[in-house]
Amino acid sequence: MTRLTRTCLLDLPVIPAHRDGATGTEEIQDAYLAERGAISSAAGVRTFVRRWRPLFLLRSGKGGWPGQFLDDDVKALVSLSFDAKKVFAALQRVSDDKFDFSRRPNRIAAHIALPAQLMRAFQLAAHYDVGHDLAMVRLFLDTYPQHEKALRF
Repeated sequence: MTRLTRTCLLDLPVIPAHRDGATGTEEIQDAYLAERGAISSAAGVRTFVRRWRPLFLLRSGKGGWPGQFLDDDVKALVSLSFDAKKVFAALQRVSDDKFDFSRRPNRIAAHIALPAQLMRAFQLAAHYDVGHDLAMVRLFLDTYPQHEKALRF
């Protein structure tokens, strides 16, 4: 079984060049969405999830927000124990109005389509009118005191 550990922003495949200069950038979100949009097969789903696994495991270093535990669908996602063909098919129709959330592959596809961590950062960025990257830094890096000097010039 895959070990499920807490990660911070520094574990992502794409990180801002400078934590305080990320006030207007959206590099993480843009890279995620571009790579997600390029998924063209079931094997591509697994490759994508393996690359972005740290994103699904991101947690705040200081308690976080309510409900930030890993549910069974996210555990299946990060441990790659899901039917990639069914999840890929669900990703193709994730914007459908009649999307059935009672099916596990559909719920996993929804986590891939819009991870809670990106949504939380989007809400914070919109509230304070800052870039998405800065919100990611504040949520998932600044809450870890041991990384105080990370991404600084």
